[in-house]
Amino acid sequence: MKRYLFIILLVFIIENPLYASKPLLGIIGFDSKTPGISNASNILERHVIDIVNSTGIFDVINTSLLKHELNKFKCLDEGCILRFAMEAGLHMIIRWHIEDCGEDLIIELKSYGICAPYFGRIIYKYRIMIPLSLSGISTRLSHILEEHVSHFFSRLLQKYTAQIFIKREKNGVLALDVHEFITGAFTLYRYDNAAIKEDPLGIFKPIGKLWVKENIVVKRELNAEAISSRDFILISYNNQSRFLKDFYYGRKKEIVFEESSGADTFLEILFTPIASALMPVIAPIGYYTYGDFRGLSLWIANTLPYLYIEYYGLANRPEDFRDDKRNISKNTLACNRFAIYMLFCGGISLVADLFSHRHLALSSDYYGRHPYMGNKLSAAYLSLVSGGGGHFYRGYRSWGYLYFHLNNILLYFTIREFSRGERYDISTNSYNKEEINEEKGYTLLGLFGCVKIMEIIHVLYLKDNIRNRGILEECLNLEPEIYLDREMNININAKYTYRF
Repeated sequence: MKRYLFIILLVFIIENPLYASKPLLGIIGFDSKTPGISNASNILERHVIDIVNSTGIFDVINTSLLKHELNKFKCLDEGCILRFAMEAGLHMIIRWHIEDCGEDLIIELKSYGICAPYFGRIIYKYRIMIPLSLSGISTRLSHILEEHVSHFFSRLLQKYTAQIFIKREKNGVLALDVHEFITGAFTLYRYDNAAIKEDPLGIFKPIGKLWVKENIVVKRELNAEAISSRDFILISYNNQSRFLKDFYYGRKKEIVFEESSGADTFLEILFTPIASALMPVIAPIGYYTYGDFRGLSLWIANTLPYLYIEYYGLANRPEDFRDDKRNISKNTLACNRFAIYMLFCGGISLVADLFSHRHLALSSDYYGRHPYMGNKLSAAYLSLVSGGGGHFYRGYRSWGYLYFHLNNILLYFTIREFSRGERYDISTNSYNKEEINEEKGYTLLGLFGCVKIMEIIHVLYLKDNIRNRGILEECLNLEPEIYLDREMNININAKYTYRF
């Protein structure tokens, strides 16, 4: 009886036939009735519907009516919902659940594929934990949830393949039954269980290959006699996935960053010598003031060797050795020249890490709009004059410290190879310069140049690290897996998962 009620319900909800030109999508959210969770759920539902509609890929059935009827018939468990979706001819179900865990909101979004090649299995699951302190203002909560929904749906489209059936036009031409123009080569599939005439599910196998131009089949190579109306291809949505990802990244940049210009970079150029010289003082005080103790620990561990070289090089000037008529080794000259580099520009990368890490953290949580951030020209300049500066500026500490060490080590040894040690000759009261290994020096210089070019290109292709700091819950878990087979029987298995 319940089956027929569902089918009657779908007559009013869905205006598309079973094999619609767009895949049919049902959106279902269940949560507790507490005001905080109910508000978050309403905002989440609005963003899910808006983002789904913006892609133009799916036809969405009436969400409110669907939820009402499922609650009315107590069809709340996964098995019942999947059975309903199969009988109704849906292609995908998106569900979410929100939990209030005291100081955090835990949000879980799941997508189930109903047709081939999924048959009721989960396509993608996204579980996020958002501190309640970030959801105190409704506008901020809305931005945060919109961002996570965009991440979920972008990743879902990257994994999803849709089932597109073949139809015969009035003029006899074979075409794809789809609303968008598709061109390319595709594998053609056919269901094996031909005895179940009206069941769109079953085991399927490849029967040939189709070449399609703007939805029209222009060439085919088949293992079967003819193409039937139940044969289909599978298409992916990688382009739409990339578009969503880029669009919402650009949207967030507009929200959290002030408009940048070349004038910002010019100010940074003027500020570089002062900031670099004061880095040994500014950095530890700044990290401590901001409560960034991880950053302080990394700064201490990674910069002490270079600070020692800087101190040694400035304290042992070649001019002092000449005044005392002492020999000047190439190591002394290298330390002095490297110290000058660190003093006037080499330390700016760590100042960039200090301030950028703070501003990017605030930006990721939608706290205000921040000037001087998100500027590719500034990122390129900081990478040019200091090791890892651009990567620190864009929020990538690991890459920043990698390039910081590569640059400093290669630069020091390059300077050392081109430094001509000086030996004092008592008989002539003058200095004689030592020979240098030019081949080794130019090899190091070329390697340093390659690393620098690679660093600048890399930083220009990176996006600013402003993703919301809500974290995916990490846990080991043994959970049931429910799916339906081709006979529409519910199967239950156990699945051991590690989420990270």
